Amino acid sequence: METRGVRRIAIVGGGFSGSSGAVQLVRRSSAPLAVTIIEPRERVGGGLAYSSDDADHRLNGQPGTHLIDPSDQGMFVRWCEAHGAFSADPGARLPNDTIFVRRSVFRQFLEETVADHAASLTGSSIRHLRDRVIDIVPGEKSLTVVTAGNNKLDCDLVVLAAGHTRARLPPTFKPDFARHARVIVDPLGAPRLPSVPSTERVLVLGSGLTAYDIISSLIVAGHRGPIDVVSRKGLRPRRQAPRVPGETAPPWLERTAGPPEPFILGAGNPPTVRSLTRALRQRIRELQQTGRTWDQPFVHLRDMDSLVWPKVHTAEKRRFLRHLRTFYDAHRFRVAPQNETIVHDAERRGQVQFRAASLVRVDTDDDGGLIRVALRPRGTDAVKESVYDRVINCTGVDSTSLVDVPLYASLLARDMICVDPSGIGFAVDAHSRALARDGTAAQRLRIVGPPTTGARGDPLGSPYIAIQIHRMIPDVAAVLGIAV
Repeated sequence: METRGVRRIAIVGGGFSGSSGAVQLVRRSSAPLAVTIIEPRERVGGGLAYSSDDADHRLNGQPGTHLIDPSDQGMFVRWCEAHGAFSADPGARLPNDTIFVRRSVFRQFLEETVADHAASLTGSSIRHLRDRVIDIVPGEKSLTVVTAGNNKLDCDLVVLAAGHTRARLPPTFKPDFARHARVIVDPLGAPRLPSVPSTERVLVLGSGLTAYDIISSLIVAGHRGPIDVVSRKGLRPRRQAPRVPGETAPPWLERTAGPPEPFILGAGNPPTVRSLTRALRQRIRELQQTGRTWDQPFVHLRDMDSLVWPKVHTAEKRRFLRHLRTFYDAHRFRVAPQNETIVHDAERRGQVQFRAASLVRVDTDDDGGLIRVALRPRGTDAVKESVYDRVINCTGVDSTSLVDVPLYASLLARDMICVDPSGIGFAVDAHSRALARDGTAAQRLRIVGPPTTGARGDPLGSPYIAIQIHRMIPDVAAVLGIAV
């Protein structure tokens, strides 16, 4: 147990995961902490998810579902009310009194909340070091964080909270296309979508939430040209569940603590993908007979993911990721109603067309020429070639590309972390401790958020990341020798 004064903690990444980690640590620690968020962006809070300044990019959940600290669930709602966020955006509130605010609003909340906790009554501090971590060197009782700017921070504990990697083009595209003038590889990589002439014929790769954001941006900006949206299965985000008057959900910490409902327990211990899918479908059918929808049992399974997923055998995890994850994601990540309306109206006019097809070939005459794309519609052997003025990549992040990040590559080479057996992200235990290949847990190195998806299930949305961090803190405190 530690007995000295200020404990030094480095958090790698200043998006949601890093912001939530810093705030929760200083709020719960009884002893002074010196927390350094190492983030190359000018400001913390945005990350990949919330950096957009586009007024039509909205959170896909209501304010009460977005948490920075799950022990204080109303923080964001109070902040919105105090800052007039609801009244400043009349389009946020729908006729059924549900609210979907802009992502930039949540980013501002995160940034201000971190700043408000920069100095605490217990003597803790949070500072932002604008730099990039390139290595972490283990010591006997500490870790040394090395940055690209030649900073070396001796730390008692390091939290890897870097979240997602940047999007990259599907392998059908040759490497040169990443620099092609008519290809937008990472549409969320800048605060706003690059200008696209309004008459261009656009191909959008992917049909998830990012695609809905980008299509909304194009349509609201006055785009008149046709927009083809292509994904292998043609799945789209499901719409938000209908609001049930008078119905309230338990607090997040309570609803994710279990126990699982009987339909989950009846699927086996551990369950297989097939048994759990059958149990879910059966429960949905039972509720539909009483006038309910699929939402309630699916949401319960989602909330129990951190309890169920770690028990599933590796072969079953791989089977789910290979066959069912795209279907799960279409139900899991639902679209904000405002964006759904924009896209649906454009589709009804014939401007937007969704297509289930696979990329076969992509060609162009030169760096600035039109792009010829050969597609094979799902369920057929026919190949059809189309020509586009613009290709926008909305396929999302590539979970397998984490190993290409220099920092992670260095830690993998040093066996401080290892790829999770599921093939997605890195292995961690229930306390978010990084695991080496032999299963040894690193007491002073933690990983939180999306890079732990393969090990822990669904630490993707803000409440689940915040809860993962909340559950990690008692063990962190024990390692640092402090009380919480």
